[in-house]
Amino acid sequence: MIVIKLGGAVGIDYASCCKNISYLVKEGFKVVVVHGGSDIANNLGEQLGVPPVYITSTSGVTSRYTNSDSLDILNLAMKGRLNPLIVEQLLKYEVKAIGLSGIDGMLIQAQKKSAIKAVFNGKTQIIRDDLTGKITKINSELITMLLDLGYIPVISPPAYDPNYGAINVDADRTAAAIAQAINAECLLLMSNIPGLMTDCNDVESIIHYFTHHDIEKNMKYAKGRMKLKLIASAEAFLNQHLKKVIIADGRQYDAIQKALNGQGTIIERAVEKETRIYEQ
Repeated sequence: MIVIKLGGAVGIDYASCCKNISYLVKEGFKVVVVHGGSDIANNLGEQLGVPPVYITSTSGVTSRYTNSDSLDILNLAMKGRLNPLIVEQLLKYEVKAIGLSGIDGMLIQAQKKSAIKAVFNGKTQIIRDDLTGKITKINSELITMLLDLGYIPVISPPAYDPNYGAINVDADRTAAAIAQAINAECLLLMSNIPGLMTDCNDVESIIHYFTHHDIEKNMKYAKGRMKLKLIASAEAFLNQHLKKVIIADGRQYDAIQKALNGQGTIIERAVEKETRIYEQ
C-alpha cells in the first residue's frame, strides 16, 4: 500500500509520474494518489483578479491565506483542472483512476481553525476569516472499497467541516492522514525540490537519509513549505505500519521510480531495540 502525493508546484512531470504509477499498479501495489494545485491555482487567481496571498505562522510555517474567493479558485484549479488531468493520464496507461475531492462522500473531514496568529503584510496579526482547518477524520472505508474494486483514488483538498462546509487543508498533511488511516507502508511526497537540504540554495547539501526519530532535529533545515512536509512525515509515522517517507523531485522523468530506488530524502522508521524481560 503506497500513498503518493504529487505536488502542485510548477514543473512537476505529471505524465511521467502517472506512467510510473501504472507500473506499480501492474506489479500489484495498491496506490492512492493525493495532489495539490498551487501553481495552477496561482495562475488562475491572477487571471481572475484574485492573486494568491501567503501568510507565515509564528513558528515559521508558510501557508496560503484562504478566504471564500481564494477557496473558489482552489476548487476550480484542483477539481476542475488538475484532478481530471491526472485521472486522464492514468487512464491513458490503463489504470482505473477515479477523481475525488475531500468533500465527496465526506472523504476528508476537518475542523476550521477559529483563529490563526501569523505574520501578514509584515505584521503579526490574529486572522479569523481564514478558511483553513485541521483534519479530523479520513473516510478510510470509501478508499479501501475503491482499492478493493481495483480503482486508484486521485484525491485533492478541500475538506469538509460539518459546521462550515468546504475548507482548505494542506495536501501534504492530507496525504499523511490518508497514509495513517489506510495503514500504508510508504508515503511519497513528490515536490519541485530534490529533498531536504541543509542549504536550500545548494542541491549538493541534500540529506539523503535519517530515521523518524530525527525529524524534529532536522526541522531547522526546513524552509517555507518544507516545514509542512516534515510535519506531515511525523504525522504519517503515527501509523505503525508505515516503513518510510520519501521526499523527492517530481520534475524529472521517471521521478517516482527514481525515488523508490533511493533518490531524494528517505525517512525510515527506526528499528527499535528488542526489550527482553528476564525472570528473576
